[in-house]
Amino acid sequence: MEFQPDKIVSCLPPAIELDGRSTSVRNFPTLLTDSACESILKTTSSNGTIVGVFNTGSIRIDDILHGKITQYDILRVFPFQDNRFSLSVPGSYLANVLTRSMTLKGSGTFLAFCGIDTPDQGKTWLINGIDISKTGLKYNVGTITYAKDFVFNDPTVTVWKEFNITQTQTLINYLQTEYPPC
Repeated sequence: MEFQPDKIVSCLPPAIELDGRSTSVRNFPTLLTDSACESILKTTSSNGTIVGVFNTGSIRIDDILHGKITQYDILRVFPFQDNRFSLSVPGSYLANVLTRSMTLKGSGTFLAFCGIDTPDQGKTWLINGIDISKTGLKYNVGTITYAKDFVFNDPTVTVWKEFNITQTQTLINYLQTEYPPC
């Protein structure tokens, strides 16, 4: 797969850790889920994505990363080679998906998200302070293969573009920028 397992991706500062434990990522955001989500947004931003979403079951490391992070560590986080996608999703559908996800805490179908806020634990979803369920607009969402096929598999959702880069590689690229190698 052209990865170099021993190659250092980044060096996390002493106070920073990437929590990939199942009990964490399947119940609440961690720096690892936030970084993975931001890496999706960064990769798909050329297509105008403003929201990132992925299922936390794609994180398989069940460990905490700190210090030197290698490509092997990231392969342990994301062993599946899911590509990135940019989708056009109606606001009401996106809000429903995210609200339903809040009831799935503890499972791999619990969704990590970024670029969107919920002030009330999933009842309302806001982008720039506006409730997306009431706008009648579609929003560009960056996601992974699994979520595209199972979470956003609806006739109202349009696939805009597939990016030929895996979840593993996008996180490597993101971490190299945010926390440069030693």
